[in-house]
Amino acid sequence: MRFSIATILALATSFVAETAAFSIYDPKFQASCVQAHNDCRSKHCSPNVNWNNDLAVAAQSSANQCVFKHIGSGYGQNLLGVTTTTGYADFDFNQYDGIAKAWYGEGAKYNYSRPGWLGDASTGELGHFTQVVWKASVNIGCAWNSKPCPAGDGKWSYYFYCNYTPQGNVYTNGPDPNILFEQNVLPEGCGGHKY
Repeated sequence: MRFSIATILALATSFVAETAAFSIYDPKFQASCVQAHNDCRSKHCSPNVNWNNDLAVAAQSSANQCVFKHIGSGYGQNLLGVTTTTGYADFDFNQYDGIAKAWYGEGAKYNYSRPGWLGDASTGELGHFTQVVWKASVNIGCAWNSKPCPAGDGKWSYYFYCNYTPQGNVYTNGPDPNILFEQNVLPEGCGGHKY
């Protein structure tokens, strides 16, 4: 079977478009992820986060498994999955600002008098919010899957992971298992806390 040079170039161009639509090393992507988090964190007197390539590589590895589940240990992790008919080359990978704000939006239901990420029947889990604003978590690395994830019926899944260190959402043993939530998830404006 013989292919013309034009056919080979078209296939190569298509392959590059399919595999190069997103990069964890893109400075604009990194800065936007960091800024989206810092915009939310500043409302709760949490210090700014910094980009960490090792965390981003781990996030990329998790996303590339094409499975919607928490993967890894030793760091905090938020994830989001999207299924659409949009092909990989046409998918809008610039949604991280909205994603961070959606995770942060869980905070509207957070009960500061009952700290913790599990919430209750009326709030549901709040772990995305608590991890985004967790005061002690100062490093992040985020990634989309770097290859298409087939979802069947002409659909594709896209997975967005953010990893955090030090890990947030930590309970302790002892008389007050929620003490770290009290210290790391402060009300907007810091609620008069002086940490």
